Amino acid sequence: MKIIRMNILCVIFITVSLLIFAQTPRDTTKKNPLNDVFIEAGGNTYYCSLNYERILFHHNMHQLGIRTGASPNGMPILIDYFLGRNHHYLEVGAGVRLTEKIQGALRIMYRYQFKKGYYASIGFTPFLLRVQPHFLYQPWAGIDIGYKF
Repeated sequence: MKIIRMNILCVIFITVSLLIFAQTPRDTTKKNPLNDVFIEAGGNTYYCSLNYERILFHHNMHQLGIRTGASPNGMPILIDYFLGRNHHYLEVGAGVRLTEKIQGALRIMYRYQFKKGYYASIGFTPFLLRVQPHFLYQPWAGIDIGYKF
């Protein structure tokens, strides 16, 4: 069973890596950072995690990104949508948290982007857990502090 989990994690890691590096070149005259590194307290891994996010699509007020992280409590993999401009963003995301079981992970966050690339987010990050024969909804919250480059 552990071999199957490791194979699944390897496939997911390779897929995320290909998505990150298979991007078309962007216009370098505009300064829109596409990478984020952040620490999350609470959030999609319960306690604390180190995360990386890559913006895949950016147009006016809309951004679409994929993120993954590492934590002793599991590995979140989410797709995030950002709406906003200047310094204020609404972040909505959905994905999974890989632990002994695969759990659903959601996020609705407010992000404030500082001028020098740093940002802070706060919001609602519930989980969907499968407890036979039902799904259990677990409310949770998180705070992020990160840097865009």
